[in-house]
Amino acid sequence: MRNEGRAQLGSVDRALQLVLLLRTGEVLSVSSAAARLQIAPSTAHRLLTALVRRGFATQGADRRYRAGPETTSGVMPAVALPRLKAAASPVMHDVSAQVQETVQLVVLDGQHVHYLHGVEPDRALKISAAIDQALPAHCSGGGKAMLADLSADDLDRVYARDFPASVNPLISTYEELAGHLVKVRTDGYGTTFDEHEDGISGVGVAIRDSDGRSMGAITVAVPTTRFVEEAIPAWVRALRKASLEISARLE
Repeated sequence: MRNEGRAQLGSVDRALQLVLLLRTGEVLSVSSAAARLQIAPSTAHRLLTALVRRGFATQGADRRYRAGPETTSGVMPAVALPRLKAAASPVMHDVSAQVQETVQLVVLDGQHVHYLHGVEPDRALKISAAIDQALPAHCSGGGKAMLADLSADDLDRVYARDFPASVNPLISTYEELAGHLVKVRTDGYGTTFDEHEDGISGVGVAIRDSDGRSMGAITVAVPTTRFVEEAIPAWVRALRKASLEISARLE
């Protein structure tokens, strides 16, 4: 009985080690998981299969394993943040030079977006990059783009307890948000108009992995005085191209 108990604890410990690896953005094959834990491939496969069954991991078309919804709990992306930032940085500089506006990289963290990186244009009137700051996702163009990629169950889980307040709430309830995300999915981008701060508007497009899951979002932040509807298509085109390039750099 004592040996059986130790074996069970060993399996639990190895499963938890895999969850922690996936949570940091590791993408694991059966062989790489076996090597990291120094276990047999058959044991690694059994553990990974159990994690997929319980929602702690997902298996992509490439047969490799990534963090599942129970591991991320609404936290994006399923890739290491330094790696995402490194892949996005040169692309962001190109986009900022093209559109002459501030370009930012955000990831979803529960009900909020976290700003990882920003590039400002060389002009007097511009939006300051909000690096290492956080704000409610439903007030951000990039946040809306990432929320729109969540399943209905995951969205319910993220907003199960409360709905965060905002400065100028164009969206103030979960029901309003869910309805608005239908339009975001159709359009393929999210927008914000003075919603988290007066004078700041913008557009955001999700950055997706090969399985179509959001890893983050790239946004253009614009002074509201320059934010005209006619300019949105050009910004969206630039952001979509940048999103694809960032995704390719991460493959």
